[in-house]
Amino acid sequence: MFETYLEIQKDKLDTEKLNLDGTHSLVNKSAQSVAYQHRKRGRTSNILIMTDGKGIPIANGGIISGNHNDLFQIVPQYAQMIRDLKNCGICTENSIQNADKGFDSKNFRRAIHRRKMFANMVENKRNRKTNKRGRKRFFNQDIYNQRFVNERTFAWMDSFRTLLIRFDTLDSSWLNWHYLAFALILIKV
Repeated sequence: MFETYLEIQKDKLDTEKLNLDGTHSLVNKSAQSVAYQHRKRGRTSNILIMTDGKGIPIANGGIISGNHNDLFQIVPQYAQMIRDLKNCGICTENSIQNADKGFDSKNFRRAIHRRKMFANMVENKRNRKTNKRGRKRFFNQDIYNQRFVNERTFAWMDSFRTLLIRFDTLDSSWLNWHYLAFALILIKV
């Protein structure tokens, strides 16, 4: 259902700027893909969500347990997200991929460039032992500041109690709830 709505609404999407971020949800029962997350002080599940420039969710990665950071298996998850977008007829070439500095890694930047996109993220100095040689990486602060639309989208999604605290034991059920929330947000556009 979400993919059908996405195909219908693809002309209204702002795919020049794509935003990527992850969100953790507390888990009430035992479930698949759950682990303890120190920041949340509880067992959580994590999901990566890609939004367009307006904050409309257009793709998501798989569900991973909460003890992993956002870079855990980022390249296969990102490849699947781009594949899903192409299946819906959404072109992502020459788009700018915004992400926070937690996503800054050589493999992820390479995956973005392979898809003829531009990575726009703050360089994470903890990932380097020495200064980068050669020309500077592409970074536009004005476009990076528009990344707040992800946080607004996460706030919209937190209004769905099923997504705020996870009660489903199966990953597929919880992922389907996400798709339903994405479709409802997309209908409001």
